Amino acid sequence: MRCARACFLMVAKLHSVEKTCLKCYLEYGLTHWMMSMANTLLAETTASVSELKRNPMGTVAAGDGFPVAILNRNEPAFYCVPAKAFEALLDRLEDAELNAIADERAGETIIKIALDDL
Repeated sequence: MRCARACFLMVAKLHSVEKTCLKCYLEYGLTHWMMSMANTLLAETTASVSELKRNPMGTVAAGDGFPVAILNRNEPAFYCVPAKAFEALLDRLEDAELNAIADERAGETIIKIALDDL
């Protein structure tokens, strides 16, 4: 079985937590995906809702700093994202928005002003 980026999936089952290829995940970030039946998972680690209830911090730690897909009846219900990963995600989103604004303004005429004129 191969993942979307043509690397081999390395599946290690540890107390119902599945891990896929970390190298591919690190290289391609959140765009890397694997198919699980008819669902697309955007995380390398999955856990059940029951496991999250039983050991919340252990479930978060199983992701090694990356998001954990929480499954309800083998379908993704939500993603448990550690604070640092969420902050990094928001920083990247803000950078993308600022880049879009800068690209829009790239063709505008430049108006030179002096601070004393303000």
